[in-house]
Amino acid sequence: MGHALMEIRDSRLYKNTHDTFEGYCRDRSDMAHQHADRLIGSSRVVDNLTPMGVKIQNESQARPLTRLPEPLQQEAWKKAVEIAP
Repeated sequence: MGHALMEIRDSRLYKNTHDTFEGYCRDRSDMAHQHADRLIGSSRVVDNLTPMGVKIQNESQARPLTRLPEPLQQEAWKKAVEIAP
């Protein structure tokens, strides 16, 4: 879902039916654009961690890593796995 929303936003595909991405998200998906932004950010984290063999199960697992630059996301994931019970 995050990848699709990113394509719609970045390519301005929402302009066919809506003036803003926020309006598109609200009308088409019944979601706030903030949630769409979280899904987009999480999809970027997934793309960054997938080459490491990481399989993130849901957006909430990726969300904290969206605040970090991509190189640090991988390091943070490794550290979390090391210290997790």
